Amino acid sequence: SVIPAGVTMITNTVRIGYDGFSGPDPTPSNNEATETTPLNAVPDLVVLKTDGGVTATPGDQINYTITYSNTGSKVATNVVLTDTIPASVPPLIITFVGPVGWSQVGASNVYTRSVGILSPGDSGTVNITVQTSGSLPVGVTMVTNTVRIGDDGANGADLTPSNNIYTDTTPLTALPDVTISKSPNVSSATPGQGIIFTVNYANNGTNVASGVIVT
Repeated sequence: SVIPAGVTMITNTVRIGYDGFSGPDPTPSNNEATETTPLNAVPDLVVLKTDGGVTATPGDQINYTITYSNTGSKVATNVVLTDTIPASVPPLIITFVGPVGWSQVGASNVYTRSVGILSPGDSGTVNITVQTSGSLPVGVTMVTNTVRIGDDGANGADLTPSNNIYTDTTPLTALPDVTISKSPNVSSATPGQGIIFTVNYANNGTNVASGVIVT
């Protein structure tokens, strides 16, 4: 059953009376009794998140689907989702893409979205998307994205706060792509003439190449 906002107890009143044939009751004040029973009803907010099981490469977008609900017996008011997108680890850069409805907290990687009122049994789904760019630093193999849900507490503390937070991990894959080229300073040479070679090398991949040696 659903307990409306502001309702914290129920009362039950019983009365006794008779036909008065034998005269009035001398103490009518005790002909009625009222019992008050406190109601233990609170919201129980739940949030989940998934990236759909993808593995991302620098340059990809990662789209997260967030599902939220109130499985408790009381309405939750001023409900807010708070999402901490993965932090950039240069040269890997991660930026917020959208959609509209999320608000950045200062200059941080934290974004909030208002849900408002969430009655018992209500649920909803929203998305948040990030863009990856650059390349993977050595040792970085995944990024994490954490979402939290909370209300103003006006209708009691959440029944199971442990399910008010959810973290999704997205594997990252990337490979180095080293290239090398050489060019002389002359198009032709005669015996005894010195030739200077210019060697150009680069990493065109999306992961750091370590221990590189030019031979």
